[in-house]
Amino acid sequence: MTLKANLENTTIQYFDSPRIESYTQLIEALDYVPQKSQRELLYCKSCWQAIATEKDIIQVNNSHDHNVCNPDGLWFHIGCFRLALGCHLVGKPSQHHTWFPSFNWQHSLCSYCHNHLGWYFEAPNQDHFFALILDKISEDDD
Repeated sequence: MTLKANLENTTIQYFDSPRIESYTQLIEALDYVPQKSQRELLYCKSCWQAIATEKDIIQVNNSHDHNVCNPDGLWFHIGCFRLALGCHLVGKPSQHHTWFPSFNWQHSLCSYCHNHLGWYFEAPNQDHFFALILDKISEDDD
């Protein structure tokens, strides 16, 4: 599915992940994430920092991945994740040109090399997810 504008009637399907309601809780959750095997981890392609796990994959509007276009005409192939503990957020939340109606977004960067990996989306009802640029993450750390 190719999406150029806002996604209508945004729905999020969550899988088996803990509920994180704030960025502070996201950081605190680092202490209790179980050890994952190497192949379950997803890495930043720039520095090989662990970013998320395969268990963090979710569906938004009935799909994990989406093709979206920003106002400058740049296209991104994004995947949706419940958590991305290897990322940190920058900037103030904004609804300007959001791809998901009622969701504010912030930039999501690799916590090690600070490469832009995608966006964090949060709605007023506290629903939230990460939309990571799939070309910038990898299953392999080799």
